[in-house]
Amino acid sequence: MMACFCRPMSLGQQHTRKRATLWVARLVAACITALIAASCAPHAGHSGDFTRNDGSVELTFLNNPQSGEARRESPSLLVSLGGVRMRAIMDTGSTGVVISATALPDNATLRDLGPAELTYSSSGRIMIGRWVLTRVTVTGAHGHQFISSPIPVLAVMQIACLPTARSCIPSDHPRDVAMLGIGFAREDDHQQQSGPSHNPFLNPSPGMGGDTGTPGYIITSRSVRIGLPSGGAMAMAKRGFSLVRLPHSNVEGDWGPIPACIGVASHQPVCGGTLLMDTGVTRMFATVPVSWLSDLSLNGEELGTGTPVTITAGDTAAHYSFVIGDRGLMTPSAVILVEPRTNGHVQRPIFVNTGVHFLNGYDYLYDAANGWAGFRPHRR
Repeated sequence: MMACFCRPMSLGQQHTRKRATLWVARLVAACITALIAASCAPHAGHSGDFTRNDGSVELTFLNNPQSGEARRESPSLLVSLGGVRMRAIMDTGSTGVVISATALPDNATLRDLGPAELTYSSSGRIMIGRWVLTRVTVTGAHGHQFISSPIPVLAVMQIACLPTARSCIPSDHPRDVAMLGIGFAREDDHQQQSGPSHNPFLNPSPGMGGDTGTPGYIITSRSVRIGLPSGGAMAMAKRGFSLVRLPHSNVEGDWGPIPACIGVASHQPVCGGTLLMDTGVTRMFATVPVSWLSDLSLNGEELGTGTPVTITAGDTAAHYSFVIGDRGLMTPSAVILVEPRTNGHVQRPIFVNTGVHFLNGYDYLYDAANGWAGFRPHRR
């Protein structure tokens, strides 16, 4: 072993060495912190599952199209109520979690809140069962989760059909029902038993991801961000969105539908109607003035190929046009005209259900605390 003969350091040299050692230690600590932050943060341009600093949580859909391709089907996420995980459609056209009773861990162990019924007017399917009180766990494509507080969930035991159903097969003890309804203003559309208290995304488990103090969400074509930030961060979250003030609702905690205008064929747009941005369907559904029907090209309930359609949400918050059959990004698979008259032959209110293709042109925001809907156009 070699011997080392070292000359003793002066007091000044010792102080200098201590300062250098401290500086190096601080530099190393800063580098480690930066590396950890970089490894935890999502990559630019990538929509991954993560909990943000403001407490919101973003879940990536399970069935995203390839990068650059349009969304042509409803987004899905995994849902579990303490038992089997099921792939569920995330549906802004309904309110409440609807799941086959067979997917629950044990009905006997859950609090039974009584008979339950919910109708999907687009298909005509009537979900019949029991309301049970339970937490709902929603999981995105990368494994991150949102957990709700205990909410009423419809455990489906039977499917019946409306007389005018478009797509419905009656069933006893169905095993494949899984819908994640997160919409608002749906009580007047065969969903009288549903409201904000049934919406999982508006009822996060305290202290968990999504519990920001401002209930709401932002939906893109690839993910959903649950929970909106408070204070100054709210303005940042809403940057780029054109906001529409929602009318008040008679239902506590809910808001009225989005004001809208619709034009079809040679008819100038008529306003005073409402819009439903519905991720649960691929077709558009519309109610137009009775006086338009005589000169519209129809194939049964469907508007004919080549028919131009124009939609406006709010005054100008979202505005787009398409021609049926043109395969544009926002063109639905079909446009169904809903009977514009009631049984008493009274004109129904003007209405448009956009279908999920809307997300190919706009991101969508719902601020449940303050009564705003928002639309942010995609960059072309």
